[in-house]
Amino acid sequence: MEKTGAKLNVESLKRELRRVVLAGVGAAVLAKEGAVDLAKKWVAKGEAIEPDLRKAFKKVTEKRATVTDKAGRGFRKAIGYLPVVTKNDLAELVKRIDSLSEKVESLRRKK
Repeated sequence: MEKTGAKLNVESLKRELRRVVLAGVGAAVLAKEGAVDLAKKWVAKGEAIEPDLRKAFKKVTEKRATVTDKAGRGFRKAIGYLPVVTKNDLAELVKRIDSLSEKVESLRRKK
């Protein structure tokens, strides 16, 4: 009778294990379907509000451009009052150094 009882326990365990595995597979399938449905809903919502988002983005972009332009003008004006070396200052200095180098080289050749 022990063999029969053990055999029943093994069979019972196999059935329950199979049910657990099937439940896991079912849960995975439902999760996938749910995720797909959720993604479809998100896309639909996004498509519905896309025109409004485009308008809002355009307004923000235009506002940013205006603010950036004003800030840039203010910054350039402030820089004019400060002893800051600009790119143009450096370019002018390079020209002057090149000119002086040519003169020095010319004087060396004369000697």
